[in-house]
This record gives sequence, C-alpha cells and structure tokens, in this order.
Amino acid sequence: MHGRRNLFASTLLVVAIHTAAVWAFWRLFTLQLDLALGLAMAFLLTHLVAITLLLGGSVIVKILRLRRDAGFRRIEPETRAALAAHAAGVDCGAELRRLYTQSHDATVICLVDALGSVRGSGRDRLAQLAAELGVLREWEAQCFNRAPRVRREAVAALGLAGCTDGGVRRALDDTDEFVRMEAARVLLASSSQEDLERIFARVIGQPLLVRILLGTELMKHSAVLAAHAIPAALDAGNTQQTIRVLETLAGWGRFVSVPGVEPLLHHAEATVRVAAVRALRYCVQPPDAASHVRAILEDPDAVVRAEGARMAGKMRMVEAVPWLTGVLEDAIPHTRLTAAYALGEIGQAGWNVLEHAVSGASAASAGPALEALERVRIGRITEGPG
Repeated sequence: MHGRRNLFASTLLVVAIHTAAVWAFWRLFTLQLDLALGLAMAFLLTHLVAITLLLGGSVIVKILRLRRDAGFRRIEPETRAALAAHAAGVDCGAELRRLYTQSHDATVICLVDALGSVRGSGRDRLAQLAAELGVLREWEAQCFNRAPRVRREAVAALGLAGCTDGGVRRALDDTDEFVRMEAARVLLASSSQEDLERIFARVIGQPLLVRILLGTELMKHSAVLAAHAIPAALDAGNTQQTIRVLETLAGWGRFVSVPGVEPLLHHAEATVRVAAVRALRYCVQPPDAASHVRAILEDPDAVVRAEGARMAGKMRMVEAVPWLTGVLEDAIPHTRLTAAYALGEIGQAGWNVLEHAVSGASAASAGPALEALERVRIGRITEGPG
C-alpha cells in the first residue's frame, strides 16, 4: 500500500510539472500564435527540453559511474589484500584508514565482502575495524534511509558484522516486506531463544513468500522452537495462524516432535484438520500416526480423507489397508483415486486389495484401482527385476 501511494504521488507530480512547463512555454514563447498552434509548439518545446535533460543526465551519470568503477578497480586489489591481512591478525589499520579516506565506497564494498568471507576471530577483527572507521554508524543510519534497497543492504551488512541490536531489531517493523525478511534472517542466525520465539511469531504472520524464503533459517532452530514457540502458536486459538504453523511444519519436511498437533485432527474447521494431517507424519512417530488413521479416513470432509489416504501411502501404513479399502468406495472420485494410489504405495497388502477391486462388481472402485495398479507395474519395470 505504501508503494502504491508513492507511485500515485510521483505520477501526480510528473503530471503537474509537465502541465506547468507546457503552460510556461505557451505564455513565454507561443502566446502570440494561434491557440492550437501555440499549444502544439509548447508541447514540442516541453518534450524537447525534457528529452535533452534526460539524455544529458544519463550521460553525466554514466561518466561518473565509469570514473567511480575505474577508481574502484585501481584500489580494489590493495584494499582486499589489506583486509585479508588484517583479518589474519596483521595490523593494517593505518593503511586501511588511508584507503578509506582515499576511496570510501570501494573500501566499504570490499569490507562487506570480507565480512561475508571469514569467520571467527578474523570476522571480529574486521567488525572492530568497521567500528573504528565509523562504518557501523553509517550502516545504522542507513537503516532509516528512504530507499528500501539501502535499508536492506544496511541490515545485511550489520548482520555480517555481528551487530544485531539497534537498526536490525527495528527493521523487523520496517514498512518494506523484504527489509523485514532480511532482519528476521539476520536475527535467526545469531539470536537467543527469546529472540527466536519472537521472530517466529512475526514470521508466521507474514505472507507465504516470506515464510517460504525464511523456512530454511527457521528449520535450523526447529528443536528450540518446538519446545515452546510452536505449541504456543498452535494453542493461540487463531485459525489462520494455526494453519500457517502447520504449513510451516509440513514444509520443513523433517521430523520435529511437536505436542499439540494431534488434537487438531479433531478441530471444528476442516481446513485446520487438513493442515494437521499434512503435518502429522513430521510431528509424531509412525505408531502414533497410525493410531489416528481410522478417524482421519472416516472424516466427514473429503479433502481430509484424501490427505489421510496420501499420508497412509507415504508412511507405508499396512494398518490403514482396511480403511483405505472403504475409501475406495468414496463418493468423491478424487478421494477414491487418492486411496487407490495409497494402496499401491503400501505394498503387497495394498496390491491385493487393488487386484480384488479391479475384478469386483463396483465400477466406482475398479477404475481407480486399475490406474493405481498400472502405476505399480510401471514402477516395477522401472526398478528392474528383483
């Protein structure tokens, strides 16, 4: 919304400037002409001046950029060598201060690259150098810059220097989605348990894209989050939040023992039950998951039953075969097909049921069973004999 307001305001400003320029040219140079001809000449002069200014500005910017790049290439090798030596324990502070004074931008760029390339005491020495040069203060100030790109880069640089207080924490409330995401990523990499829980609560409330992009960082702390933050979020009573937490657990694709998922299989909202079934096999041991399979496959919602069949197939639940046999007669075609595929994944016990269904009297189950058996046969051929 903020970006749309800025775009609308910028458009109005350009229209106003253009109108004022046309009016000024018409009053100063073409007023004595016919009205139509005068306005046409005013439009022409306005566009001619605008194009000249744009081209001239572009050429000037290009020249300045080329000069800056040439200066950077000239000083870059010396700066990188001095930073590498400083990180290794050689005191190059005086030389780096000289280089910083000579070419501020080049030194800062090389410093950011060096911070991202070293670990341990070497990074600590470079972070101390950044503090001595005043670069950390610059990055803190840039966290309030109007340009989101500048704020995002400043947050990332502060994270590399290990400075996660101040600007980085405030960036969690930034108006730009990607600045907030960068701040969360930095803090997830280096924060205490209390901070991790706070960040998790914020990330869960973000759009799907942000949750996907931060999923890997969150997964690194899954054991810590599973102890309190995740159960608390599931028990908050917010349906949308509960679904988002369950989606995050399923998206990690790794086992994390989380109390509080199993009761959600009986939630009043079908969407919550669907999300709980998808997350179940990653949150409880197979025997515990198998104890719920009958209730899931007999759920009144067809999507829940389909997800339960899919889960039983992925987990190779032989215990689920009797109830999957019943789902083969489901009223919903997609649910019947999902159950047939699940029986095909389970193994011989499931294949026997499918073969019986193909030769049975029920046309509703024969089609999905035949399709699932064909998949099984193709799989056998692909895998080869034995």
